[in-house]
Amino acid sequence: MDKDIFKKETFTYDDIEEAVNYGINYGTDEDLTISESNIQQWLATTKLRSADNWQKLNPDIVVIDPDGWDKKNHKKNWYEELITYQEYVQRREQSSCMFKNKKKKSINIGDTHGLHKDLVIDEADMIIFAGDFMTDGYNESEVDDFIEWFSNLNIKYKIMIAGNHDRFVQNFRDDFTNKLPKSIIYLEDSSVEIEGLKIYGTPWSKTFGGWAFNASENALQALFDGIPEDIDILVSHAPQYKMLDNISGRNVGEKTLSSKIQKLNNLSLHVFGHIHDEFGMKKPLCEHLSINAAQVDETYQLTNFPIVVNI
Repeated sequence: MDKDIFKKETFTYDDIEEAVNYGINYGTDEDLTISESNIQQWLATTKLRSADNWQKLNPDIVVIDPDGWDKKNHKKNWYEELITYQEYVQRREQSSCMFKNKKKKSINIGDTHGLHKDLVIDEADMIIFAGDFMTDGYNESEVDDFIEWFSNLNIKYKIMIAGNHDRFVQNFRDDFTNKLPKSIIYLEDSSVEIEGLKIYGTPWSKTFGGWAFNASENALQALFDGIPEDIDILVSHAPQYKMLDNISGRNVGEKTLSSKIQKLNNLSLHVFGHIHDEFGMKKPLCEHLSINAAQVDETYQLTNFPIVVNI
């Protein structure tokens, strides 16, 4: 990261995005909880124009608005404009793209492949599982073991989808759903609303290797077109294209999913897995937070950890 940007009196959109992503990816918060206070702290640390230190500026100072680009409510890219503090305040009140009030603690995991009992899961309001709890997908005892473990977590809302390794779920869907206790919310091209948050889950990925929940590009487009455009959280097994989806220098995420996500103006969080070596999270400025929650690496060793965020 170029430390010279800290010396600037005005900041471009790229400066802000770089600093925010630097803070999210390399911040010191031990439990990796991303919250309003975390982001404000990182912005203040890098001497950018956070909500707090705006108050210290002369009202007539001319600056570049770092939080004005709001694709939902506005058509113009404000980050290209020089504005005054007063203009910033007016736009800030209308903007919905950052510094929202976050009240719920969510734990995000996926791709455990039979190793779920080795995870350390803290208390939270919600846990999201992004698919692939099985190994090859044929052993019913793996289903029973995961359901017992997941249902007994001390978390109020337990949300899960399937993934391409979860063949039993696709092949014996009724048997699987009959095993689920009421404490587990299973989403398969369906949604649920929890305390005002609209959450949609889908297990599909492109066809390869004869796995479960695989579909052609045309079929994927039809499936993803069914995602409601007013959702707050999207849970998919596959990543979207060019978002934590790299394998050996190739982006293998779903282009059809990317096209749909561009239309989800309320989206604040996208949780997925599938691409094991791209574990982590990324949040472009004024965009939703993307989390690759895969817990194992490409050798199926448990090398990662649950990602905790406030939503």
